[in-house]
Amino acid sequence: MKTSNENDFDNVKPFPLEIFPEVVRNYIKGCTECLNLVPDFMGVSVLSAVASIIGNSYQIKVKEEWLERPILWIAIVGYSGVRKTPSLKMIIDPLQKIDKRMYQKYCKEKNQYDSEKELGSPSKPIPEQLIVGDTTIEALFPILKNNPNGVLYYRDELIGWINDLTRYSKGSAEQHWLSLYSNQSIRLNRKTTEDNLRIDNPFVNVLGGIQPDVLSKLFEDDRGINGFTSRILFSYPSDVKRTISNKELPSSLIAEYDNFINRFLYIEKNKEENESIHPIILPFSTSAKQLFLEWDENFINSKINDEKLPEIVKSALSKLEALMPRLALVIQFIDDIGLQKPEPTEVGIQAAKKAIILVNYFYTNSLKVQSKIQDKGSNKKGKETQLLRTFSLSLIDGKTKEEAIRQLINDGYGNNEIARALQKSKTTISFWNK
Repeated sequence: MKTSNENDFDNVKPFPLEIFPEVVRNYIKGCTECLNLVPDFMGVSVLSAVASIIGNSYQIKVKEEWLERPILWIAIVGYSGVRKTPSLKMIIDPLQKIDKRMYQKYCKEKNQYDSEKELGSPSKPIPEQLIVGDTTIEALFPILKNNPNGVLYYRDELIGWINDLTRYSKGSAEQHWLSLYSNQSIRLNRKTTEDNLRIDNPFVNVLGGIQPDVLSKLFEDDRGINGFTSRILFSYPSDVKRTISNKELPSSLIAEYDNFINRFLYIEKNKEENESIHPIILPFSTSAKQLFLEWDENFINSKINDEKLPEIVKSALSKLEALMPRLALVIQFIDDIGLQKPEPTEVGIQAAKKAIILVNYFYTNSLKVQSKIQDKGSNKKGKETQLLRTFSLSLIDGKTKEEAIRQLINDGYGNNEIARALQKSKTTISFWNK
């Protein structure tokens, strides 16, 4: 892995829009030309949108005891002003409309229930939803209970998600999220029986933006070691030049994309009597499975077996191994349902090939994120070293510690930087600086 400079990744290949059918390509192209949006951000968001609607309804079988569901955690990376939010919005809007219809349906049923419950015992309506936003892990439990097919956790800025992990009980929320990524059962235990919940096969996708300067927070508190951050797929494209366009986005493109997304609402679901969902399992085709095995050995294993590769990169590679079949499942549905074909009965060779292209894209972007963090850490360490050197030379020259601190302030160092380097409290530094 290159560690010298982030500029090594200035030429990261753009998102491979050719994997999508024409209706999606035309929509993204139109949004790019007319609204100055970012193709990479829109492309990865399409994957998230489709995967979130498929939810728990389908699994892909790699082997008899190796099943994957289309759970994707995606972060788009860019500074404020690069149009992250508008790019996300134009892709997620159809899901917002679906979520709104669910809410309106629930409100209507709830009003009817309230007016009739004294006359008998009507069934209490269940609040269905597709998208959740700023919510704690505790609040997520009843939402998942009511929505067995799963939800999309969607936030403009994912740093809020990271901050929530340690807001209350450090570690427990993070462990719940790790279980969510693996579709493992989770349980919430509270004092009252009503608050005790167990969710089997929970499904939560994650989508949102993050700024480059706070990427390092994703790796704090051992998240880079325990595999939490390795589960996140990054889209960190090169800067897109802003241009002015008088073109209006054709309403026909919006309608065609909206119809494309809505087709996935009608895929077959194997619902059980208790409203839980028993997933339909799709195998790889013979040729697709052979391709996966060859790719797994030549791309994943060859790199993981390289003793010189950093452990954090190996951790990311191990997650990419499971990502390939997840993406292949999503692509197979995009190719079939999106083009108004019947539900697929297997995941074929073309979907597998496209999934490999996507994995390569996410792997390269992950390396770019690693490079950004390493550069920031190197710069920070270098600046701290220079600070300590200046402070030491001041003392050697006979200056008092107070005079040495004032010299650092005059050189442009802040109280926080000085306190951190000297391992003193900010209050102490401020006192010495009087």
